[in-house]
Amino acid sequence: TPKKPFKCAACGTQAKPYDRFCGKCGQAMPTAEDRQNEKKVKEAVNAVRVLAALFFVSGLLLWFATKTQADGAIATLGLEAMDPSAVLPQEINGRKWTAGELLKELRWEPTGVLLINMILCVAMLALSFWAKRAPLPAVLAATATYAVVLVTNAIADPRTLGQGVIFKIIIIAFLVKGIRAALALRAAQKSAAAKAHA
Repeated sequence: TPKKPFKCAACGTQAKPYDRFCGKCGQAMPTAEDRQNEKKVKEAVNAVRVLAALFFVSGLLLWFATKTQADGAIATLGLEAMDPSAVLPQEINGRKWTAGELLKELRWEPTGVLLINMILCVAMLALSFWAKRAPLPAVLAATATYAVVLVTNAIADPRTLGQGVIFKIIIIAFLVKGIRAALALRAAQKSAAAKAHA
């Protein structure tokens, strides 16, 4: 066990440094390895919270940038002054658009970007709270979600692979360490339960 005192999980009594069992209820104290794994799981949960904050901030920034671009395109093409049913002469993204369709699409795009990022933010926050009760599935779900976001962004725009690569590696490292630590804690708990029943 670590030098810093901590409380017994069963009765809440503060344990003394290096206690192997609770002095009040006799509950076995976590091993040093268990405490280290718990620390890694907490770091992974903190990484999930950082991702929630990142999605929130990037959502706002992308909304602003996308809205500025969309407003510029609307003004340049003069879409608001055109008949909504008029077909534009040039193809955009490989298809023909009416003025009304393109105007609607350009006005929706900033909101869509913001909405996706806010959903991801809320999902990461929910997973960070769920991690208190079920750390392994919560960290696994957060890692899978983040991986899907990275792959989707890379497919949409390959340049995103190189953007913030150091940050991405750090976050993924914390998440992977958290998964390994949560697996080790689960194995230790199963082993302790098996010994208690034996």
